Amino acid sequence: MADVAALLIGSSLFIYLLLFIIAILIAVWVYKDAKKRYPEDSSAPILWLLVVLLTGLIGLIIYLIGGLNAEKPKATNPRNT
Repeated sequence: MADVAALLIGSSLFIYLLLFIIAILIAVWVYKDAKKRYPEDSSAPILWLLVVLLTGLIGLIIYLIGGLNAEKPKATNPRNT
């Protein structure tokens, strides 16, 4: 009986650790993506990172709906300078 309890506890800890790592990876992706989409001096990437870290899946959905609408900065053509 103790072996079953230990197995359940170990499995639960592994699942929580896996979900934590996935949440961190998603937050890092949101930060990097927002960094590309917003101007360099904008604090929006940090705010999006915090939103996703604090709210999880809901924050990711909010970012996908609202944050992806930000336009990417236009690349400058070096030939036009």
